[in-house]
Amino acid sequence: MFDLKIDPLAIEAGQERNELPGFFAAAAPRRAARLRAQDRVIFFFTQSGTTLLAPNLQQEMLARLAETYFTSSGSVTSGMRATAERLNDFLLNRNLRGARQGGQVVGALAMCVLHSSSLYVLIAGPVQVLLLSGGGVERFADPSARGLGQARLVGSRFFTSSVEPGGTLIFTPQAPAAWRDDALRGWAGLPLPELHRCLAGEALDVQAGIVRCEAGRGEVAWASPKPQPGAAARPAGDAPAPEKRAGVFLSGRPLRKADPPAAQTAPAEERPPQKLEAAAVPLPHPVSAQTPPAPQVRRPAAAPVQARPRPQGPSAATVAAAKAASGVFGGLRKGWNTFSGALSRLAARTLPGRPAEGGLNLSPSTMLFIALAVPLAVVAVAATVYFQRGRGEQYQAFLRTARQFADQAAAQQDISLQREDWNQALYWLDKAGSYGRSAEGDQVRQQVQAALDGLDGIQRLNYQPIATGGLPEGANIIRMVATINDVYLLDSTSGSVFRLYRTGQGYEYDPAFKCGPGTAGSATVGKLIDIAPLSPNNEYQSTVMGIDAAGHLAYCAPSLSGPTYVTLVPPDSLWGAIKQMVIYSDVLYVLDPQTNAVYRYPGENGPAFNGGPRFYFGNLVPTLTDVVDFAVDQEFLYLLHADGSMTTCTDAGAATECTDPAPYGDSRPGRDPAPLRFEDAGFIRMQTTQPPDPSLYILDKEAASIYHFSLRKLNLQRQYRAVVGADYPLPARPATAFVVTPNRRALLAFNDQVFFAPLP
Repeated sequence: MFDLKIDPLAIEAGQERNELPGFFAAAAPRRAARLRAQDRVIFFFTQSGTTLLAPNLQQEMLARLAETYFTSSGSVTSGMRATAERLNDFLLNRNLRGARQGGQVVGALAMCVLHSSSLYVLIAGPVQVLLLSGGGVERFADPSARGLGQARLVGSRFFTSSVEPGGTLIFTPQAPAAWRDDALRGWAGLPLPELHRCLAGEALDVQAGIVRCEAGRGEVAWASPKPQPGAAARPAGDAPAPEKRAGVFLSGRPLRKADPPAAQTAPAEERPPQKLEAAAVPLPHPVSAQTPPAPQVRRPAAAPVQARPRPQGPSAATVAAAKAASGVFGGLRKGWNTFSGALSRLAARTLPGRPAEGGLNLSPSTMLFIALAVPLAVVAVAATVYFQRGRGEQYQAFLRTARQFADQAAAQQDISLQREDWNQALYWLDKAGSYGRSAEGDQVRQQVQAALDGLDGIQRLNYQPIATGGLPEGANIIRMVATINDVYLLDSTSGSVFRLYRTGQGYEYDPAFKCGPGTAGSATVGKLIDIAPLSPNNEYQSTVMGIDAAGHLAYCAPSLSGPTYVTLVPPDSLWGAIKQMVIYSDVLYVLDPQTNAVYRYPGENGPAFNGGPRFYFGNLVPTLTDVVDFAVDQEFLYLLHADGSMTTCTDAGAATECTDPAPYGDSRPGRDPAPLRFEDAGFIRMQTTQPPDPSLYILDKEAASIYHFSLRKLNLQRQYRAVVGADYPLPARPATAFVVTPNRRALLAFNDQVFFAPLP
């Protein structure tokens, strides 16, 4: 985590100002999306044109753009792209509204996101970002980029790098000639006040935003207190402490929704703009800065007089509307007479036995219907042609953009930028898909998807639903385990276990299988919270075992009419709240996060756990309160935390040793080789498998993806995801459970829907 020390540099006509309203930095708020919770975002916005945005509107706009990023989903770059598109839409709509008055504004945006030590940069327009880190200087710019607010499509470019503690970011519309690389390298290690003076130099006009990245807790603060205009000088020892906020306006004003009541008499451009919700596209549109404030007129007080209503004639607008309506109806009446006369003469000439001078004797209602139907039919045909051509042209425009990014990705050598170009191509293909489909578009999509799958180590599976017999309506499957021929599913709604048995077509639901809550003597067995498969030929003749939160076990099998209940011997400290269990080599492991404990019950002649438990850990116990799943393989214990990190423990000797957190291994190009978590995944379930393919599988609920890891080192082998455009698409909601069966079939559950696919 980095603390951001921010320092604006604004010199105009040789005079330094205390604010730079287009410069903004923010930390993630509490309500940020899960993948954004540790991010820090920085904006540098400049503008040109005839109707510029006022300083207070710039600040409010950038604050709302930060909300857009922090509440977006997907990768870092997709969130940055959505943010830039929203700003472009706001500026474009504002320009379209002001086109009649000739008012236009063109914006340029540099957006940086610090994601751990990784730096992501988006450039849209004539603006630059300089990174001074690790003794080097990197410059990020796009000389060919057009500004924002001129077209619907956003022309932006992404860059990636890494930042070390003490690194400095400099934002500027145009770097002065004195900012040579050798000079910047010499200034890089200076304290911020000295760096500020060096960057200012002898320049008469310069705008720059300076951000120093220091190791810390992720706070955003001023580098030094900013003096208020007109304030008396303070002794150096009385300077106030630096401000620390989640979002800091670099004008020195705090982030707030409205100004004090006195602002009601300020000019219209200085009033706080209306609140902008993150999901909305339009940002506030203020009155022009040139609009003078309304004069305040003081009137003498007068005694109240009851006003008498005066009869008022129609307004000028009403008279104009009446004249317009009269003209329209008159035109319609004249057109109707002309049309009906022509129609009568035509019919008289073409129909036999009708004298030409007699005309066509059609009823008024029939003639009225014809007069109304013909124009409507013409309009409908014209609209159909228009919309078909318009949608086709829009489709081709998006497809061309997708092809450009695909060609750019194929020629790109930098893996990170290549991945971003492929993602951009896929994004524009999705936009094109909302307007139509073509063989050319399908071909480009296959190329893009294959390239991304190759970079991300993804293998596609062709899922299909279980063959016959759906699950009970309203079920919510949260756990799945498998034997050779059966799959057992735990329903959190009823606390019961369902059974699927394998057939030649797939799997079928067994409505006769009974396994769930009940009564064991004087004890009441509650809803089952976890299940585990059992080895065959055990003394209970059972194939699956469940457990409730109080430590009651339920042994179940298809051949039994109901479960057999047994109560575990509780630990000396009693149970807190059991969450999960695992059986490995006839040893039962029980997770009780409320008491921060894992207990181990050795089996007697199989899965009969009649004795008391043993506490798994020694003196050092990892935090278990946020563990969402755990697994066991030989002497290794794997603990999966809610944030996706992993703790591994071993119990091979006299003491238990844990690695917390244990890094994963990721050999994919352009990725962190030893990540502590996968930021773009939401891990919720995991499972170990035995030889001939000993592995650890983890379910990512967001992408319905199964990650395949090696045991011990946790090296990522591949991902399994559904085929794009499959005959049986997966539901558009998070997956809730999975299992990899002994005969190498993957099953995914989405509440009460289950899909399966063979693994390659």
